[in-house]
Amino acid sequence: MKDNNVQTLQRGVTAFISVYNEEKRIAYTLQSLSWCDEVILQDKYSEDRTVEIAGKYSNVRIFYCDNSDSFSSSEYDIFFNNCRFSYSIFVTASDVIHPALAHKIRELVHDNSFDYDVIDVPYKPYFLGICEKYSPWYQEYTSKVFKTSCLSAKEGEVHKALDVNAKSHYKIELPNKEEAYYHLTHQDADSIMERNLRYWRGERYSKEPISVTSTWVFKKTIRYFLLNSAFFKGKAAIALVFSYLSYYMMSYVYRWDYNYSQTDKTYKEIRKKIDDCWKQNSKSADI
Repeated sequence: MKDNNVQTLQRGVTAFISVYNEEKRIAYTLQSLSWCDEVILQDKYSEDRTVEIAGKYSNVRIFYCDNSDSFSSSEYDIFFNNCRFSYSIFVTASDVIHPALAHKIRELVHDNSFDYDVIDVPYKPYFLGICEKYSPWYQEYTSKVFKTSCLSAKEGEVHKALDVNAKSHYKIELPNKEEAYYHLTHQDADSIMERNLRYWRGERYSKEPISVTSTWVFKKTIRYFLLNSAFFKGKAAIALVFSYLSYYMMSYVYRWDYNYSQTDKTYKEIRKKIDDCWKQNSKSADI
């Protein structure tokens, strides 16, 4: 993967977004990125109006890559090969940014005296339309803007595919809690399964040791079911926790299957054995 030549980067911010068939959401996201110095949009040969809509925004540069049935850290190649600015923000079509927060981020990154590696922003992660403290994804702040020179990609990773070598954080605090970064993900149960399936396929190649503890299953179960008393906070809380835990459970299954499964060999041997029995049975019947 090509590294950025830090000396050629201009002061400003690059947004990176990878999309496929996002005509229903892309305008909202790109409008909330209109403050960025550039938006690198990586389209996976969408079959709808995604590219047509994106082309209407003057700060958007469109690149193409093949769509795949699994996530790969190589999807960041286009970003690393084409980013032109000193700070970067990674978004999805699920994201929209309040203009007050956008204004503050732009003010910071264009200040020549500002030299922090990471900017933490007020965050509102919605999952199935819910953003409550009982949600496993809930957090009030998250790291979103990074000094480009601190970034690299990890092969074989999914959620940790973007590696950040940072030493200093700056936290943006705004008086109005609604002035935040919104992540509006997973519209329904089908979208959960479709997105997770792509991530699980990518998780197969993770280089982390395969163990129950590494998938966090037991730890998260205890935390959200027992410590947070999720069962007593209503059906919505239980639905979110079940979705969260199922991701890590199936991640373990995919990684085990890729690294250790003997299924093909076992099934082939059984089929051959039974087929031989039928052939032998047929010969015996002919005698």
